[in-house]
Amino acid sequence: MNVQRWTLAGLAAIAMSICAMAVPGSADESKKTKLKRPQRVSFLIRGAHCDEGLDVLRKTLAGVKGIRFRPEDIQAGKKPKWFSDPFVVEFLNPDRDPLKPNVGALATVIGDARTPHRDDLPPKLNLVLYTPDDIDEPAVMALRSELMDVNGVEVLEPGGLGGMPRRGFYWIQLENAGGAALKDVLDACKRADVKVSTTKPK
Repeated sequence: MNVQRWTLAGLAAIAMSICAMAVPGSADESKKTKLKRPQRVSFLIRGAHCDEGLDVLRKTLAGVKGIRFRPEDIQAGKKPKWFSDPFVVEFLNPDRDPLKPNVGALATVIGDARTPHRDDLPPKLNLVLYTPDDIDEPAVMALRSELMDVNGVEVLEPGGLGGMPRRGFYWIQLENAGGAALKDVLDACKRADVKVSTTKPK
């Protein structure tokens, strides 16, 4: 009887060991699943002028692999810069860090779009970052100071950085040459003590 009890106890111990070994694996699988979720990032386009141009911009983005967006969300802007309203792009790169979508490459694609008014209004991609904080001149200046050394952004260009206080977001113009990394921009926001998110809070 004692031998039988020892055997059952041993089997129970082995079963518990197997379960313990399975826990880290489950955590790893959970982490992988999390990484596979699309990273949602908001943008607006400067130079979104007319229906013909919008058609070009939508088709241009639709030809980019690894992203998803709703074409109808890209609408014409208003004078003088013809900024579109913010729209969301989902980056579908499950094997990459969700904080590192290639926003710079997307800026290059938009900059090359052959819109009919590109000679006067060249298309430019702008990253949109929402904030719960007040958007005022000191906040913009602090953000500009930290972004000056970030690769792939044009915050010193006219209209390269600005904010919409009533709508609660900043825009940051991205270089057509590419190179901008979302993580670098978000790190600069932290250094400037500006709380931001890549999509509009619900």
